[in-house]
Amino acid sequence: PENLYVVPDCETFRMYPASMRYFWMQLTAREKELFALVYTAIDNYQTRISLPRNTYTEEEIARVRFVINEDCPELIQLRLCWYDCDSSTRMATTARMSYNYDRQWGPQRFAAMKPVLGRLVEQAAQLENDFDRELFIYKSIIFMTEYNTESRQNQSADCVFVDGISVCAGYADAMTLACRMAGIPSFTVSGYAYLLYDPNVVREWNEDNSHAWNAVQINGNWYFADSTWDDPLPLENQEIPATRSEYMLYFNLNEAELNKTHEIDYNAYRGWTLPTFEATEASFFSRKLPYSVVEGDWHDELQAQIDLLATGNPSHLVLTFPTVQQRDSQRYSASNFLQDALVQLGWKGRVVSSTFFDYPILILDIGNMTRP
Repeated sequence: PENLYVVPDCETFRMYPASMRYFWMQLTAREKELFALVYTAIDNYQTRISLPRNTYTEEEIARVRFVINEDCPELIQLRLCWYDCDSSTRMATTARMSYNYDRQWGPQRFAAMKPVLGRLVEQAAQLENDFDRELFIYKSIIFMTEYNTESRQNQSADCVFVDGISVCAGYADAMTLACRMAGIPSFTVSGYAYLLYDPNVVREWNEDNSHAWNAVQINGNWYFADSTWDDPLPLENQEIPATRSEYMLYFNLNEAELNKTHEIDYNAYRGWTLPTFEATEASFFSRKLPYSVVEGDWHDELQAQIDLLATGNPSHLVLTFPTVQQRDSQRYSASNFLQDALVQLGWKGRVVSSTFFDYPILILDIGNMTRP
């Protein structure tokens, strides 16, 4: 129960239940007490606080610093929290903070973010289950945000909800914050990402690969979700669709799937307990993609979908093959078949085909083509 611990007495901490704070829940009672001191100081925009003499160890302040920096997405004003220790006793002496916004500008940003975030959570609450609520939040963040590395401030959740401009850290913190407020357990994951999946290439991770995404719990199982990688960015020289509004390729993956392009920075989580990510039941592919499998000649099924374009406006056509091998062998034939058929109907542009790892589906993107 939360009342057994000292918790910060401020509005930001009460935005969602403390039990939703994945790493805060792993703090000891003493560490929660220290957390409350530091959190309250941040809420008041203090740049430095002296800690009770010879009270908290370096290990305790390091764990609190981790939770403050990595698991409090509502602290949009905070840039970084760090600490000082006595050189001889290694007891914590000081907590120090730097900020994205000053005491005047920060509350204005928070006030601007709250109604947008509140409407998103309210709309999500109208849906029937956590899967649909999570997917709604995920898509909403993607559709309201432009990935932009040039903005001076783009690392926090308010950049998504106020400016509509962010990078991976902002996407992930916005997702964590909205999910928690909607009653869905979530936290931001730090690690690395590599653009293309090639099992024959040895990855070399460096700071340029640094990335952030989400862990989300649905029906008791944990999954990974990467809204940044599902945002429709045009990738030069790569056959990846520029529009993916119907198909969320990185929504609720297990760890085996995620590891094909991502890697958790396990060094950052030493001393913490992470959940397991093995389930597939709530993946986008399990819940949302067509279950019908191509039987016989795929030309007939694809032609049937082409015929339906006269009455609909999908951005993709999908073929689900019996096996990955059949999908791969027919990928370019199907793409060329669709391209030729649409050109004959007066369409302009190019069909882009994409696949996703070990799923036997072929996605044929026509979202950037122009109808006659």
